[in-house]
Amino acid sequence: MNLYLLFAAFVPVKNEKWTEDLYLYRMKPAPPKMEDFQEYIALYFAEKDEKYLGWFFHYYEPRLNTIIMETVQETAMQGILPI
Repeated sequence: MNLYLLFAAFVPVKNEKWTEDLYLYRMKPAPPKMEDFQEYIALYFAEKDEKYLGWFFHYYEPRLNTIIMETVQETAMQGILPI
């Protein structure tokens, strides 16, 4: 089964190009890259500046999207419908 159909069945899509919704936190130019993503979180708590959360999501969002897509596929194959 087409992954788009699986994903679209469970997630409300705002636009026809649903892939645009997968990269909401992409920044141009890219923010400074740190070795450990936890450094962004530590800086956010230390400085109370939300830019560090944006930087974190810029780099971590593709991984989160992969995890979500895999979960949607697994649950669809098992016949489990998310609420």
